[in-house]
Amino acid sequence: MEKIETKRKRNSKKNIVKETRGYKLNYGLKNDGYWSAKLTLPIGWLEHMGLSPDERDIDIEYSPRTKKITIRKRDSKKEVGE
Repeated sequence: MEKIETKRKRNSKKNIVKETRGYKLNYGLKNDGYWSAKLTLPIGWLEHMGLSPDERDIDIEYSPRTKKITIRKRDSKKEVGE
């Protein structure tokens, strides 16, 4: 994986550091002839979100208007699609 850039931005009101990293997607051709893409995320980010090998359920949202993908830890009380 090729790392392109890393930026850190501090929000002075909330004292939160926002980290941005640039990566390239890994594309692969599956056995059924379809392409898939994978992205490796920093383990520190996942741990900070409360994700682990035992807690790995997430929700992914794509907004066509803004062309942004959002990843959130799934609330254990909610089912997918709620």
